[in-house]
Amino acid sequence: MQINKELLKKNKRLIYQLLIGLAISIMIAVALELAIFKNLYHQTTAIDRTLIVTAIIYFIGLHVILDIKSMYHFIEKKRYIIALVLLLFLVLLGYSGSSINMYDIYVPSQEKVNTEVLGKTRPIRSDEWAVNTPLVFSQNMDEKNNLPYFSSIVRGTQTDMFTVIHAPVADILMLAKPFTSAYFLGNDIGLSFWWYGRLIALLLVSFEFCMVITKKNKLVSLCGMLMIALAPATQWWYSNFLPDILIYGQLAIVLMDLWLKTDKLKVKILSAIGIFICAISYVFTFYPAWSIPFAYVFLAVFIGLIIQNKKNYHFHKRDALIMAIVILAVAGMGIRYYLISHDTIKSITGTSYPGERFEVGGDGIVNVFGYVYNMFTPYKNMQNPSEMSTMISFYPIPFIVALIYMIRNKKGYHFIIPLSVVTVLFTLWTFCQTNEIFAKITLLYMTKGKRLTVPLGLIQSYFMIYLLAHIKKGDKIIEKQEVAKVLAFVATIGVLYVAIQQQPTYMGGMLGFLAGAILVTVFYLWLQVKEENTHKIIGILIAISIIGGITVNPVIKGTGIIYEKPLAKKVQELVQEHAEALWIVDNCGFPIPNYLVANGARVINSTSYYPNDKIIEQLIGEKKEEKSVKDIYNRYAHMSVNIVKGDTQLALVGADHFKVDMNRKKLKELQVDYIVSSRDMKEFEDEEMRFDLIYQQDGFMIYHLND
Repeated sequence: MQINKELLKKNKRLIYQLLIGLAISIMIAVALELAIFKNLYHQTTAIDRTLIVTAIIYFIGLHVILDIKSMYHFIEKKRYIIALVLLLFLVLLGYSGSSINMYDIYVPSQEKVNTEVLGKTRPIRSDEWAVNTPLVFSQNMDEKNNLPYFSSIVRGTQTDMFTVIHAPVADILMLAKPFTSAYFLGNDIGLSFWWYGRLIALLLVSFEFCMVITKKNKLVSLCGMLMIALAPATQWWYSNFLPDILIYGQLAIVLMDLWLKTDKLKVKILSAIGIFICAISYVFTFYPAWSIPFAYVFLAVFIGLIIQNKKNYHFHKRDALIMAIVILAVAGMGIRYYLISHDTIKSITGTSYPGERFEVGGDGIVNVFGYVYNMFTPYKNMQNPSEMSTMISFYPIPFIVALIYMIRNKKGYHFIIPLSVVTVLFTLWTFCQTNEIFAKITLLYMTKGKRLTVPLGLIQSYFMIYLLAHIKKGDKIIEKQEVAKVLAFVATIGVLYVAIQQQPTYMGGMLGFLAGAILVTVFYLWLQVKEENTHKIIGILIAISIIGGITVNPVIKGTGIIYEKPLAKKVQELVQEHAEALWIVDNCGFPIPNYLVANGARVINSTSYYPNDKIIEQLIGEKKEEKSVKDIYNRYAHMSVNIVKGDTQLALVGADHFKVDMNRKKLKELQVDYIVSSRDMKEFEDEEMRFDLIYQQDGFMIYHLND
């Protein structure tokens, strides 16, 4: 009875502490809003911001109120329920990490639309906010065919939406793009689920993957999960398939490991279904520049698991049947895709870029040591932090330490050797130009050396995760501290020198000293890695992961920035009246055409993921195969148009951007109905065509073209 009373008192005290902690968290969040945030952000999202900041502060406070081990044990045990609740919270409130708030700059209006909650919009991620997101949104704007496989909106003509982007389509092939499924419920929910569904899935999958390679070491797996999911490369390339490749590649290994270890038919069947989804989703990322080298990484890990668990794995006759069914199902999806999209495939493979791209490596030194400054890029502007981002790698130290660990302790052969072979291959490709034969044999001809630094960095992360879990007392690395200090200092000087050479302006002054201090500390701890200091290393790696990755993308609410501006409302009104009308954007340039596409307008000069074969002949009378146009238009391209009275001419103004000076008479030939421009089009009128101004606001004009 006395014990029950004491337990009751203890529980009451804990409840009081939790309530007081919540009250304090709310007060701090409100104080931060009034003192700081209200001056940085628009007021209309203050409630959302206060709610999120309260949750963050409260979670931090729980580390003081609760027993930390018990708290994390509870989180680990209930992680799927917690993940589901968190996802529902984020999706139902319409949060995402998109940078579409950039349209406040490109489509300015007196009527402000407030969507930003926290963080900083990233202009550099234009492939997300200016291309992928608006084109995906257009899928819900086709009144005749919701989520069509072939859109009539993008490019103003039939466009294969499954092949080119993260677009949802009403077809069984959508099994390969599960995170776009919520677009069936609208763009707000679709964008939110696509953004945070993938992030939560990546966290969970990375944890399970690390549990496999660490033999269920939960602390190291937590560290590995954050290193992978919050890595600068993962976050800066969040809209470019990297999270998808990591999710499906790692999950396939987890499921294969489970499939081989169990004898339960139900578990095998469910695992096989998951492997099927992973296989088609991985292949249909359509980004061989990463999917091929990452396949090397995942294959190396799987080979290691096969060697390690050969006694524990069970393979029966029925397993062969199950795998045969999976392979046939994957092949069936591939055949269906080819039958529907063979014209698209032919068009893309026939382009000068990306179809004819052939790489031989050698340009990776530019960002192989990007980890030196990746921690700072979310907070200090860099010209192109995406290109310079990598995983949390500390290359080449983890590779060297793994080799020393294996050789001196005669352990870890199964894991270290396969990944070391891939490391050597990737290092060769990253630093040296090879030849065409080598490029073709390895299939790496589709990958630039600087792209290969990301999978190379992931291998280094895997080495660190593996070693942190398996190093035991008495294992030998480098015993003498003096030797470790000298090597750490020399490695720091060498790596820092290369990094500063690549980014001399960015890395100058105190930032260089700070980076050097972090490097020498991490390098020394790794060269002296032992069981008793693994907790220090884990703490540093978790801190680096959170600081360098968690603030890369902003938090916004809803999609009002796309649909609630005056220009957008007028476009929607005209589209409703005349859905089949063709539009063209004059003298505005990228990304305005895609903004109109998001609102349902059939814009001829919206971004072309693959060539519109007819437009060249219509514009200048030449086929796209002609040399004069092949290297200009025959590629993934943004298209800027300027109406002129003179001859129509094409000019390449950037790697993925070309300009068309279009003779005014071409508007009739192209059957254009509406023109959006930033200038007076009356000067182009004649007896044959008239430009009727039907909208003018905020620097934009819409003209209706009358014969």
